[in-house]
Amino acid sequence: MNLEVGYIGLSGGRSLIQKAIRFFIQSDFSHSFTILKVDNIFSALETTSTIVCVSPIVNKYYEKNWVQIWKPKADLKYFEWYVYRSYSSYAGIWYGYLSYIWFIWRWFWRLFGIEKRTMWNWCKNGITCTTLTCLYLENVFPQIFKNLDIYTISPQELLVIMQENPDKFEFLGWYKGK
Repeated sequence: MNLEVGYIGLSGGRSLIQKAIRFFIQSDFSHSFTILKVDNIFSALETTSTIVCVSPIVNKYYEKNWVQIWKPKADLKYFEWYVYRSYSSYAGIWYGYLSYIWFIWRWFWRLFGIEKRTMWNWCKNGITCTTLTCLYLENVFPQIFKNLDIYTISPQELLVIMQENPDKFEFLGWYKGK
């Protein structure tokens, strides 16, 4: 599979924290990111456990884990600008650890059949990987998250949004780093 700037990746991971994230957000995925190129190397615009950053896709995480790749169906000439705009706007912002509290609270209410997704995330501080990806996608498709607080979207819900909008997204397949 050929990667391009602006594609979206969703991944799971096997660490204890990634398994906990998947459990509480009811997701097959614990991570999302946007692909960009730095010094001709494909990289992920993502949040790590501490900060918004850029990581080469040829690192150990991506060598061990399969990643689902999605292509936004938009004018490719703007992808690079949107991705680098996202990076310059959010680089260095701390990871949104308090969002874990909100997602656990939401999971708790789901046990009683009550969905709190459309409610404002009252624990947002910093930024999570999916929020960062959604901020990028808002530039590509300004109305894609209408009536949603992007701070409440999990990687699984981002997947559903992409699946429900085949006019805007194309599933390209699974990727595993080399």
